[in-house]
Amino acid sequence: MATTSRVPTEAEQDRLQASIGRDFQVYVERGPQSHPAALLLLAIIAGVIALGASAIATGLCAVDRGADHATLAAVGASPRVRRTLALSQSGAIAGLGSLLGTAAGLGAAAAVLFALNQSYAATWPAPEPYPVAVPWLNVGVALVAVPLVAMLGAAVFTRSRLPIERRRPQRT
Repeated sequence: MATTSRVPTEAEQDRLQASIGRDFQVYVERGPQSHPAALLLLAIIAGVIALGASAIATGLCAVDRGADHATLAAVGASPRVRRTLALSQSGAIAGLGSLLGTAAGLGAAAAVLFALNQSYAATWPAPEPYPVAVPWLNVGVALVAVPLVAMLGAAVFTRSRLPIERRRPQRT
């Protein structure tokens, strides 16, 4: 094992391999490699799942609040009030889901890094511990963009007019 003050170039690595021959293998640790396409694909998949879960929860709330919307229409509330109600419920559902999901993801990542660093602590020479690095851009997108898109979807897909329901006569 040898350390250098900087990461050697490919040409320097090839010259060292040629000078020591084929008996030993030269390996240079170049640090973590970034794969932006894979991260973008994971972000898209996570966003679709989050928005789908938010849409399902908002749809279930819409079914549950059908009588409330009929009452609002009966007392003269405008379609904007009903749409605002759907928008606020969707924002609360998606916002809370994003907050809890982000907290769970960051907590799980910190726990994995802590356990990994503890397992390497007994080796000699002790390697540098993996740092806990929070991807603030991704966290910000998860906490802001997902609820905003869910709220926009709720506002767009909430019907302005409700079908008139017939009242059934009460039986005594």
